[in-house]
Amino acid sequence: MNISNLLGSFKGEQSVSQSVSSNSNSNSNSNVFLFPLQYTIYQKKLIDILVTLHKKHLIFSLNTHDEPAEDGKMSDSSMYEAFVYNIKQITNHPTLLVDHYIPKDLLLLNPKENVINLSQKYYCVNEIIDRLVSQKKKKTIILSVSNSKEMDIIESILIGKSGIEYYRFSGASLYYDDHGSFNFHGKSEAPNVKSESSSKTRGRRPGPGRGRGRGRRGGRGSSTVSFTRGSRRSVDIDDSPNSDGSVTGSNGNKLLHEDYTVKISKNNPEYQSKIKDDKSKPIKVYLILPNQLKYLTQFKELRSDLIISLCSNYTELETINVVGDVPILKPLVVNSLEYFEWKIRESFNGDIEEEEINKKISLLAISKLADIEIFTPNMPNWYSTENITLRLDFALSELMQWINNGEKSSEYPFKKYFDTVSKLTVTEEVTNLVKSYLETQSSQCLKPAVAEFERYKYFELPPKESVSKHNGKENTTLKQEGSDEITHGGNHIDKRPKKNPYFNLENLPTYPTYREYQSFLTCYIDESQRALKHWIDDTSELLKSIHLSETKRQAAIDSGNVEIGELFKKDRDLDVLIEARKKIRDRMSTEYDKTYNSLTKGDNETLNDIVSESNFGVQDRYEILEKIEDIAIDKFAADVENDIAELSKSILSINDEISKQSEINENVRQEYQKMSTNAAELSAYLKQLTDQSLELEKKSKNNFVELQVCSIKEKTEWTEDQTRILEKENSFLEGFLNLLEGERNRMQKEVGSAHPSRGRR
Repeated sequence: MNISNLLGSFKGEQSVSQSVSSNSNSNSNSNVFLFPLQYTIYQKKLIDILVTLHKKHLIFSLNTHDEPAEDGKMSDSSMYEAFVYNIKQITNHPTLLVDHYIPKDLLLLNPKENVINLSQKYYCVNEIIDRLVSQKKKKTIILSVSNSKEMDIIESILIGKSGIEYYRFSGASLYYDDHGSFNFHGKSEAPNVKSESSSKTRGRRPGPGRGRGRGRRGGRGSSTVSFTRGSRRSVDIDDSPNSDGSVTGSNGNKLLHEDYTVKISKNNPEYQSKIKDDKSKPIKVYLILPNQLKYLTQFKELRSDLIISLCSNYTELETINVVGDVPILKPLVVNSLEYFEWKIRESFNGDIEEEEINKKISLLAISKLADIEIFTPNMPNWYSTENITLRLDFALSELMQWINNGEKSSEYPFKKYFDTVSKLTVTEEVTNLVKSYLETQSSQCLKPAVAEFERYKYFELPPKESVSKHNGKENTTLKQEGSDEITHGGNHIDKRPKKNPYFNLENLPTYPTYREYQSFLTCYIDESQRALKHWIDDTSELLKSIHLSETKRQAAIDSGNVEIGELFKKDRDLDVLIEARKKIRDRMSTEYDKTYNSLTKGDNETLNDIVSESNFGVQDRYEILEKIEDIAIDKFAADVENDIAELSKSILSINDEISKQSEINENVRQEYQKMSTNAAELSAYLKQLTDQSLELEKKSKNNFVELQVCSIKEKTEWTEDQTRILEKENSFLEGFLNLLEGERNRMQKEVGSAHPSRGRR
């Protein structure tokens, strides 16, 4: 879609002022329950773009007093009005701003996942409906939106969902001939069908010679023939409609069989299947505008169990007179512009002007933009502050439990997220926060991704590009918006596409004309989209090198784990061997002590007898003892040295085996990478062939249907030709019979006139 049409339908300041309601009713609706949300990355990026576009005006407005607008230029109040209007559109759904007045065909082609994931409001609504369908409970949900464009987006989400039926009360459906898939009369009465006999009668028209022509032949003498042909006259009817819509028979009388319909019995399988289909759709969804909602709730048949308001304006809910205290669920992004407008209008009781409200909520929302986290469907923590952390699944489960139990039977679980509200006045602290955000606002939504790149450490330097290290850390930087190139690790990688030479934010005046504002917003979104796409391409290249680095790191870890396992086994075997040697040493030490004690104390009678018999003196005994000790010590030392030598040899052989296994593991890893690459290529090729086969199969089915249609058309034409030929022959034969009848009557008259003349003679 051409981005220049983005704001083409946004006609001047008058259109902007329509976004803010003039009604300032102060009574808060006790049936309204706020549900906390966050921004998606698409919404945060568009809001950053809009804040950057208003940066010069915001700084000027904070530092100086309001100045009167020049002729043809936007005033201070209109700038804030435009800012508020666009922020509300983005907060509701980014498509409302970027694809403004998108054609229906393009909306039909937009994937449902994209429509849902662009805005968390619509993501949560989709989750609520899916969970209600899975519970298979009869529920009626009313979705209130601001305009038909938002209704089209909601309808694109609802289409194709099993277990629901919906009806839109404003505008025609994009997908159905009526206003939706819901039939109000489907359950109150049995479906009607036309009479089979009447349809057959309507299909016959009297040909030439039928009807009254056959009636004339019925005047002959045979009563039987007259009865048969008379009954035929009563069946052959001319059902050509008159001007009043009635049907005229052959006798000129009006027939009323066109208005007669036959009701199908409730025991009919067709009716039973319809009832079964109706019971399989427990969820009814009504799409309606807020100004129509107060009339809808007055009908008992259309009362709902829950109203979900997706409107951006606070005052739209004030006009709803809900019968039966139906709860109204209002999803809000905490600390957003819509959130602050809700709180301010609740607090000031309508005693504040619209211009002051727009300026106040704009500054308060900008001061809190840095604190709002970006939502993604797969993130673990959905909503978090300093003291509160909320998970998305848990929040939706709590909400569904509250919906099923009813408003009065259980307390609403999300009040605490809206009880702690910051001050609703623009203080000096708020002004400083706004200025600080405007100074450091560039690429806010991409900072988490850039921080992840900066913290990453390569396993080894990439072969084609080096990562420069500064203070021992990799330096990976994202080029800010407005420059010409992106660098990773300080090295030049690529240049961005050339920008629009007529686009430069510095040329935007503080108070532009509306045409300038419109043009600059269009160009800035276009340039930001191209810059973001270029950054994504460069980041994907960087991720490839990171994935390769992670693969190498994992391979090194795996090989190290194998080596550690082998060494652990060897160390365990050595520990077992050492323990065995220690036991041998202890046993030998014990035996040595016994021998030594027996020699020194004379406890051993055998040794004493040997010494006494040999007549050895004391000195000789000491010499014998020393020799025994030396022999025992030498033998033990020799055994230990032999064991150590054997262990050293086994360690050397084990090291050789480890080196061989490392080489084998490296070869196996390389072979695995080759096989993995080939498998990926074959998988891509298989997918391509599968897509081609499916496409050919679809084409063949379409061609077969066309052949069948052509064959049926040819048979129909042949049948019509044969019918026309037979009608012509029938007309000819009837005319011929009439001639023969006339000739016979003439001859009978001649014969009758001839007989009296003979009598006279």
